[in-house]
Order: sequence, then C-alpha cells, then structure tokens
Amino acid sequence: EYRQALALYEQVARTWPNRPEAPEALCGAAWACLALQDETNMARLFQQVVRDYPTHSRAPESLLYLADYYYNAQRHPEAAPLYQRLVQQYPGTTQSAEAQRVLRFLSDQEADRKHGDAQQQAGKGAQAIGRQQRDGVAKRGAHGDGGRECVVGLGDGVMIEWVGSAEHDQHCDHEGDGHGEHERALPAS
Repeated sequence: EYRQALALYEQVARTWPNRPEAPEALCGAAWACLALQDETNMARLFQQVVRDYPTHSRAPESLLYLADYYYNAQRHPEAAPLYQRLVQQYPGTTQSAEAQRVLRFLSDQEADRKHGDAQQQAGKGAQAIGRQQRDGVAKRGAHGDGGRECVVGLGDGVMIEWVGSAEHDQHCDHEGDGHGEHERALPAS
C-alpha cells in the first residue's frame, strides 16, 4: 500500500507542480519512501520540497525531517549541515529553534567527546605514574647549587621539581647524606 501511495503522491506533484498541494504531495511521497526504507528517494524528495518550494511551510519541516532522520541514524556529520542550513534559511521558525537546540546539543556532545579524549590521555599519564609506583621508583639526584632535583613521572615525560635543601628532606624520602642518587616511590594520587 505504501508503493501505491508513493505513486499517487508523485503523480500529483508531477501533474500539478504549481498547486499548493504539490509540496504536500512530495512530503507524502518522502514519508512513503521512508516506510519502504528507500532513504535515497526520501532524501531527494525532502530536498526537492526545499529547493522547489522554499517559501512553503513544508520547506523548513522537510529540512528538519531530513536532518532528524540522519541524526536518529547516528549520522551526525550529515545532520549538522542540514540543521545549520535550517537555522540560516528559516530563522524565527519553530523548526529553526529546534535545529538550534540540536546544534547546541551536538556541540556539547563534541566538546564532551574531546574532553573525554583529553581525560583518556590524562588517564594514560596516570597509568604511567602508576606503573612507576608499582615497578619501582622515581629517581632524584643531588644538585650542585644546594637544591635537589626530584623527578616525578607525568604522562610519557617527566616533570622536574626543584626544591631547596631544607625542603628536600621533607619532600623526598632521603637516605644517607643527601648526595648521589636516591629513589622513592611516588605518592598515591
């Protein structure tokens, strides 16, 4: 029955393209394509409404339907430009407001993803420090200016922390007379 509806909607749109019902018929055809799982023609028909009838009320709806289809299919890179186009081409409409809301969400989601990537990198640094704690110790050595150099693992590199002689004994687990190489376990984070 969807195939029959699709044929009728397309016939109306072809036969009377200048009638106000033509964009309605194209939208009906697009929905029939969606029911038939014909994404290519569904997208083509919604885009045709926007292209051929840009001032009709179905135009912003068609753009929103298409963007929402891609969004719900987790195809955000395809959905985002459609939402942006909707905001630019149809400002002040309810569809534009909805598109802005989704774009903010996608932007927040991208920021969260990037933050998660950064946290994952930081986690790798914490794992490296944990390995140093588990497998051994951080090295520190004497320094000729009366201070001490404490090397603390940080990510894939090291952070060198200079502390004065008096602070050194409190900061580092010091053995012997303070000269030469010493080792200590890093404190648990």
